[in-house]
Amino acid sequence: MSNHQKSKRIYRLPPCPAYDVETMESWLGAMAEQGWVLEQDGFLFGFGFAAFRRQTPQQLRYRLEAASKGTGMFSENGGQPNPEAQELALALGWKYAASRGDFYIFVSDQPGAPELNTDPAVQAIALKKARSNARTSLFAALFWAALWPLLRLRGAFWLTAVNVGLPMTLLSLGLIVWSLAWSLRRAIHLGKLTRRLSRGLPLEHKKDWRSQAARRRAESLSYCALWVLWLCLFLRLWALDLEEPGKVDLREYQGELPFASMESLIPGGQFSYDDFVAGRTNTVSFRSNWLAPQMISFWQTGKVQGEGRVIDGGIRVEYYRVRWPWLARRMAEEYKKIDKVRNRKYYQELDCPSAQDLGVDYASAYTSVFPTLILAKGDAMLRVYFYQTQDPALPLEEWAAVFAASLD
Repeated sequence: MSNHQKSKRIYRLPPCPAYDVETMESWLGAMAEQGWVLEQDGFLFGFGFAAFRRQTPQQLRYRLEAASKGTGMFSENGGQPNPEAQELALALGWKYAASRGDFYIFVSDQPGAPELNTDPAVQAIALKKARSNARTSLFAALFWAALWPLLRLRGAFWLTAVNVGLPMTLLSLGLIVWSLAWSLRRAIHLGKLTRRLSRGLPLEHKKDWRSQAARRRAESLSYCALWVLWLCLFLRLWALDLEEPGKVDLREYQGELPFASMESLIPGGQFSYDDFVAGRTNTVSFRSNWLAPQMISFWQTGKVQGEGRVIDGGIRVEYYRVRWPWLARRMAEEYKKIDKVRNRKYYQELDCPSAQDLGVDYASAYTSVFPTLILAKGDAMLRVYFYQTQDPALPLEEWAAVFAASLD
């Protein structure tokens, strides 16, 4: 006897989703005929792989009954049918075995045991609960997979896509579409099954489950693998955000920046650093990905003086050089939208020189806690907010012209 035959327990991925009642019943019965009997509570948390124990090959009948309440482990009665329902089923020759999705699974080894539900119309009524759950799940999927991300991102899709990168963006969109399609397919399948039962047509308990088993298992494994990949990418992005491997102290940075700094506001002036947030101010960070070959975060604080003038304060800059000019323009618009939503209490439009006067493709200025300027020119986009603690403050039109000229 082979090692496989000697094994007392195996795990198998079901060849169908939980809502495919007929295929599920047929598969469990076929496994019993091969000598593999579903273990008690053999589905981990109601989904995933099924656990089977080696027994003598036998004819077992499995039936899926729509659950009247939740089947999760934290649901009432641990997600199992209430004791009265189990006792009634046992009196008819059926024993509760497990739960999966919206269904309880009963098993009988008695060929003459009557069906738990002999009237298809009664089964249709019971199935309406699962169908209602399917519709609720579909609406929930529409919200969490489509509407909620838009609300969470505040409409800044392209800005988010550039910051998380193309792989994460495409993977997230793929999972959203897949989740919606799965919820829709579930609702449609249960709707068809309910209508069949309502017309008095019985379920098919010996359905061919092998023809599509490989494809459906591949779909399940692929879906799980994509979620694992998504989680790995998310954790990597989170770790990079915490570690900031591309961050450099401005005193140590010797390269040139593609935008202006505080020193640029008074050419030839003398700059002195003021580190009021150690490790964060007076730093520059570099990142890159396919959508944005160059991303720079810059925070400079201190004082520059010269020509009888003093500018004291700080600037924060977010700079992007992206693949296409239209993307730079779109990101500029989304940045403005985000600042308006986040700081609605302080938001106020400011008089700003026009894009034409500044020699750029897009220009906007507003107060969002601090005076903020957003520029886009070609494939470059710049967002800078500038706070000043010295009176008189440098007028917006002057420092806006300096930053616009630096994009050349």
